[in-house]
Formats: sequence, structure tokens, C-alpha cells
Amino acid sequence: MKILLDTNILVHAYNQASPRQKVASSIIERTMAGEIETYIAQQIIFELFVIITNAKRVESPLPLDIAAELAWIFGNVMKSAKSLPASWYQEKSSASLKARGYPVPASLIAS
Repeated sequence: MKILLDTNILVHAYNQASPRQKVASSIIERTMAGEIETYIAQQIIFELFVIITNAKRVESPLPLDIAAELAWIFGNVMKSAKSLPASWYQEKSSASLKARGYPVPASLIAS
């Protein structure tokens, strides 16, 4: 299966309060496991950054440095998801968030 990710999938994957969080996280996890082939447009990365840093769009906006790192991770990992193990993505994201005192979404905790 091939899919083009939309901004909403990425935003919901990181929003623990979202009723769509489980489904969105599943899409990311399946991508990292190589079960689905995922593509992402550069515009989506820009939109993600704008949304997750805007208090009018999300309940708990992220600081610019964290948002930039997440945007970088999504932009680089999604392009090469088949060549990187899910653990790389999980470790990179969860370590960065933990180091800055932010909660780690369940979808990023390595099993």
C-alpha cells in the first residue's frame, strides 16, 4: 500500500488528546515497520511546523526548537523509512523530547 501523508495525520499522531491519535500513530508505526510505503510532501512539513507551534491551533504548542526537530525527523525519515529501522526513529524522537522535559507519545516508545 502506498499513501501520501497529510498534515492531519502527523498532528494527530502527536496529540495524545485527539480521538484520532491511535489511528494516526498506527499509520506512522506501520510506515516505520515497512508495512506501508509512505510519501510526504515538503509543504506538509511546513504546515506541521506552523500548526504545532500555534496556540490557536493546538492546546499545548511546542517550542520552536522541538517543532523544528520533529519536522526534520518527519521530513527525513519518511523519505527513507524503508532503510531506517523503527527503533532509530523512536530513539531519536523520544530521547529529544525527554531531554527537554516533554511527554513522549506512546507511539514513540520502543517495544
